[in-house]
Amino acid sequence: MRTILRLVSSALIWVAGAQAQTTLTSSPNPSILGQPVTLTASTPGTTGKVTFYDGFTLLGISTAASGQAALTTSLLPSGTHSLRALFGTSLSAILTQTVTPVAISGFQPPAGYPTGAGPDSVVVGDFNHDGKADVAAANSTDSTVSVLLGNGDGTFQAAVTYPLDRAPRALAIGDFDGNGVQDLVVAGFGGVSVLLGNANGTFQAAVDYGGGVDTAGVVVGDFNLDGKADVAVVTGNDNLVYVLLGNGDGTFASAAPYSLGGKGTSIAVGDTNADGRPDLLVTVADVLNQVAVLRGNGDGTFQPALYYNAGNAPHSLVLGDFNGDGLLDLAVVNGNAFISVLLGTAGGGFLAPAEVAASNPAALAVGDFNADGKPDLAWVSATLNTVSVALGNGDGTFQTPSPFPAGTNPIAIAATELNGDGKPDLAVVNSGNGVNQVGVLLGTSGLSLAVTAGGAFVRDSSASFTITVINGTVNPIPGPATITVTLPGSLPLSSISGGAWQCAGTTCSRTDTLGAGASYPAVTVTIAVPPSAPGLATVQTSLNAGTSLPVNVSTVFSIPPLAPSLIAPVNGAMDVLEIPSMSWTAADGAASYDFYFGASTPPPMQSNTTLTSASAILSDCTTYYWQVSSRNPGGVAASPIWSFTTRPFLVLNAAGTGYGPIGGTGSVQVADTPGCTWAAVSNSSWLTVTSAASGTNSGTVTYAVAPNISAQRTGTLTIGGRALTIVQSAGCPVSFNPSLFADSTSQTASVAASAGSSCTWSTSSNADWLVIGSASPLTGNGTVSINVSANLTNAVRTGTVTIGSSILTVTQRATASTFADVSPDQQFFDAINLMRTMNITSGCSSNPLSYCPNDPITRAQMAVFIVRSAVGGDNFTYTGSPYFTDVLPDNSFFKWIQKMRDLGITSGCTATTFCPNDTVTRGEMAVFLIRDRYGSTTAFTYPATPSFTDVTADYQFFSWIQKMKQVGITSGCTATQYCPNDTVTRAQMAPFIMRAAFNLFLPANSPVIFSIAASTLSPGGSGTVTITGQNTNFAQGVTQVEAGAGITVSSVTVTGGTTLTAMFTVDPAAVLGPRSIIVVTGSEEAVLPNGFQVQ
Repeated sequence: MRTILRLVSSALIWVAGAQAQTTLTSSPNPSILGQPVTLTASTPGTTGKVTFYDGFTLLGISTAASGQAALTTSLLPSGTHSLRALFGTSLSAILTQTVTPVAISGFQPPAGYPTGAGPDSVVVGDFNHDGKADVAAANSTDSTVSVLLGNGDGTFQAAVTYPLDRAPRALAIGDFDGNGVQDLVVAGFGGVSVLLGNANGTFQAAVDYGGGVDTAGVVVGDFNLDGKADVAVVTGNDNLVYVLLGNGDGTFASAAPYSLGGKGTSIAVGDTNADGRPDLLVTVADVLNQVAVLRGNGDGTFQPALYYNAGNAPHSLVLGDFNGDGLLDLAVVNGNAFISVLLGTAGGGFLAPAEVAASNPAALAVGDFNADGKPDLAWVSATLNTVSVALGNGDGTFQTPSPFPAGTNPIAIAATELNGDGKPDLAVVNSGNGVNQVGVLLGTSGLSLAVTAGGAFVRDSSASFTITVINGTVNPIPGPATITVTLPGSLPLSSISGGAWQCAGTTCSRTDTLGAGASYPAVTVTIAVPPSAPGLATVQTSLNAGTSLPVNVSTVFSIPPLAPSLIAPVNGAMDVLEIPSMSWTAADGAASYDFYFGASTPPPMQSNTTLTSASAILSDCTTYYWQVSSRNPGGVAASPIWSFTTRPFLVLNAAGTGYGPIGGTGSVQVADTPGCTWAAVSNSSWLTVTSAASGTNSGTVTYAVAPNISAQRTGTLTIGGRALTIVQSAGCPVSFNPSLFADSTSQTASVAASAGSSCTWSTSSNADWLVIGSASPLTGNGTVSINVSANLTNAVRTGTVTIGSSILTVTQRATASTFADVSPDQQFFDAINLMRTMNITSGCSSNPLSYCPNDPITRAQMAVFIVRSAVGGDNFTYTGSPYFTDVLPDNSFFKWIQKMRDLGITSGCTATTFCPNDTVTRGEMAVFLIRDRYGSTTAFTYPATPSFTDVTADYQFFSWIQKMKQVGITSGCTATQYCPNDTVTRAQMAPFIMRAAFNLFLPANSPVIFSIAASTLSPGGSGTVTITGQNTNFAQGVTQVEAGAGITVSSVTVTGGTTLTAMFTVDPAAVLGPRSIIVVTGSEEAVLPNGFQVQ
C-alpha cells in the first residue's frame, strides 16, 4: 500500500543553520505488519530529545545518549513509509520503510471486550511498552476513557476506566511530555482533556484545556515543526477548528481558533500541496457538505480554509494514495450511504468526489487486506451490524465490498495488527442496544489460487496453464465461486475449461461448496503464443467466492526469445576492416545478448550486452568467427555461427588520383603480405577496373575514368579493403533559379542560365507537358524556353527539366491567375482563385484586381464569405430588423451579418453586438466553419481526446476545433498545436472555406457526398432523393441520413457503396433555407454542406 509523505521541502525549514545532520536507520527493513521495527537516530549532539516521524504522524520521542536514540514500534501500518528523525534543528534524510502484510480472505467472528457506557471512538497503541497492541475507547455516556491492555495474541485484559469531566467524542495518541510514553488526548463537550501515560499502561488524571463547545474530532501532529506534539480539534456547534501547540512538557498553549463555514465532523493532518508543512483537513457537514483544507504555514498557524465538495453530510475522514500517483487523496463517509473518494491534484487541490457504494457506513479506515500494495477501504455499518472491505484497484477505484459480521451497532473502526501473525485485524466500537464494548476481528487466511504452467511457452505455438482453488481454512467456503482470467493482449485466448466449471469468455463459475482443506478441480487455460510475444507475460487471475475477500494473483510466464539474425559483416565477407562493427537484429523477447567471438570455432563468449552491435580490434588477413545468443528469463536462443576475414596489410602507391573533365587512366601499385589475397572494386559506373581485379601478394591495378560533362564527382576504388578516392572536376557547371511556378494556363516560360564562355550544355524535359522550345546544346550563357501546356487535371502537378547537370523543378497550379497580388508560388494560390471563381469574394480592390492575402480577416468579411458559401450568392432574404446594435441597416455588411444570424451561425460577440471590425481568431473561425458545414441545429460528434496540446477539453471552442481536425479541415498550425488565439489572414481563410463548405482540398480519400438529386423541396412537401458519395462505403441497415431541422428522412435504400435513395418529408412549418446532408455509416461520416434547399 502506498503512503503519502511530503517532507522534502520541509527539510529546508527544519535544518536551516544546522552544522551536522542527524542520520536514521531501521531494522528490520522491510518488515511484516505488526513486527517490531527499531528506529535508531545518530545525532550531532550527545544528549537531547529526538522526535521520530512517519510523514506528519509523530511516532514517538526518545532521549539521546552518547549521540544515539532509539524507538521501537510495532504499530506501523501496511505500505511504504517515509521516516525521519529530528534532533533540535537537525533533521535526518528520509528513510523509506516498507511494511508488508500477510494477505487475508476474511475475519474471525468478533470477540467483545466491555468498556464504559456509550463508547464513541477507538485507538490502538502500545501504552505499556511491551510491544503488544493495546486499545483505548472514549465513552460519551459515562464520560470515561477505557484502556484495554493487549496480551499479544489478539485477546485483551479487562478495561481500566479513567474518569473525565466532560463527555468525550474522539480520541488520539501522542507523547505530549516527551518522555517516550504514549499519552491520550480526548476531544469532548467543552474542550480537550489530556491523560499523560505512566509507561506501565496506566494514565494520570485528565487535565482539561479549552477547544470549543462541541468538539467532534481530534488529531495530533507537529504543526510548528519544533519536535513537540501539538493538537487540533474540530467543533460542531461553533464551526471552528482549534489548534493547541504543545510545550513539550505535557502542557499546551491557549487554543487558537480558525473559522469553518459549517459544522465540523472529523479532522486529519497531511501535506496537500507538497510544501513540507502540515495541513489540516476537516469534513464540514450541514450547510457546506465539503472538505475544508487549512494549509499550514509551518509555524503553527494556518491559512483560511479552502473547500472541496464531498457529498452529503461528510464525516469520518481518512487519507491515502488511492491511485498511486504520489499525491494525497481523501475518502470520507457521507450521508447518502456512499463513500466519497477525492483524488488529489498536483496543485494541492482535489477532484470532484467519486462515490463508492456502501451500506449505511458509519466510520472508515484504510488498510491493505490482500497484500497487493494497493490501499483498501474498510467501514462499519451500524444498521447492518457489519464491517465491509472494498479492495482498491490502485487507480482510485474500488472493487465491490465484501461484508463480515461486526457485532451489534458498530460505529467506529481502526485497522491494525493485534495478534502478531502479520495479518490485518480490525478493532471496532459496539455502542447501543445495551452493548458497550470494543469488538476485535482477527484476520484469517482461507482461499488461495495456484497458477501453474503446463510446460514451456514456445513462440508461434500454443501453451497452457492451470488454475487451482484451494481452501486452507478449517471452515467450508460456500459457493458461488467465480474465476476471472485477464490475459495480456499479446497472448490471445484459445480455450478455457475445467471439471464442473461453467466457462464463458475468460470467466469460469460454479455454485457448490468447497470443503475445508479441499480444492476445486483445476481450470485449464490454453493460449496462443505469437512470434512477437514479449519475453515476460503477466496473467492476472482473480477469485470471488462466498463471503471471502476477492483473491487476486499476478503470474509472470517466461517466453524464451527468438534468435537474433546476424547482419554485418555478412557471412564469409572478405577485406573487413581491422576494427569492424558486428551488428545483429533485435530479437523479439530478448532482454540482453551474449556475444561470442574469436579466431576459432565455436567462438568463446566475450560479453553480455543490451546493445545490438559490438566491435573489436583485430589482426590483418585473419578469419574470425562470431555468434550472438538472445537471452531473457525464459531462456536463450542462439544465432548460427558466421565468419569473416579481415583485409590484408596493403600499401597502395597511385600515380595520381585527380582527373579533369576528359577523364583518363591510372594505376595503383599494391604491396601485400605474402600469402594474402585481395580484390579491387569500384563504386561508380564511370570508374572501372581494367586489369588485376584480384591478386595474391603484390601487383598492379589499372583503372579508367570516363569523361565528365556534369558537376565535379568523386569515386572510390577499394583494394583489399582500403579505399583510394578518385576526384574528377566538373565538365560544365550551369547555374539558374532551380524553381519555376506557373498557373494552369498554357504558356511559355523562360529560364536564364549562366555558364562559362567555353561551357557547352544541353537541356531536356522529364515531363510530357513540358516541351523545350529553345535550341540545345548552348555554349556559355543562354535562355531556356519551356512550353507549358494547360493543366486540365484539376490538381497541382510537378515536372522537372534537366539543364546541364542540374534539375529545374516546375510546379503548375490547378487554377488560372486571378488577382494581381496572388502569384502561382503563393501557398494558397488555387484556393484563393476558387474563392473568386465561385463568387465567394470579389477581392479587396479592383484596380488592379487584388485579394490582400496577408490582411487579417474581419468578422464582417467572414460573414460575407460564410453566407455566400452557404446560400450560393447574394440573392437571399434576411431579417430586416437589426439583431446587433453595432450593425445597422446602413452598414455595408448588414445583410450578410443578418443572414448569418438567421442561419444560427453566429450569436454575436456579446448578447447585443457583433463587433464587425474585430479580426477573427482561429478558435472563432472553427465555430463559424463547423456551423456552416453541419448547420447550427445539427449535433455532431468529435473525439474526446484533445488533438492539440494548446486546445484542452475545457477550452470554449474545443468541440469545434476537434471536429475540424477529425474531418481534415485543419491539421493545426504545427504538428501538435492549433494556435487558437492567432488571427486568420484572408489567404489562410480561402482553403478553410473550400474544405468546410465545398469539400475541396480535403485529405486524400476523404468520404464526402458528391451530389444530391432532387436538391429542393417546399415546406409540407416530400419526395425521393438520390445521394451520391465519393470514397464512401454505404451499407443497408447501417447507413443513416440526416438532413437538418424540419426534414424527416425515411426509407433509406442503399443501392451501392456510393449511392442510396431516401424519402425526404419537409415539415409545413420548416424554416426556408439551406440544409447540410450528413450520411453516417458506422464511424464513417460524409457531408454535403448546404446541399439541399427548403424553398
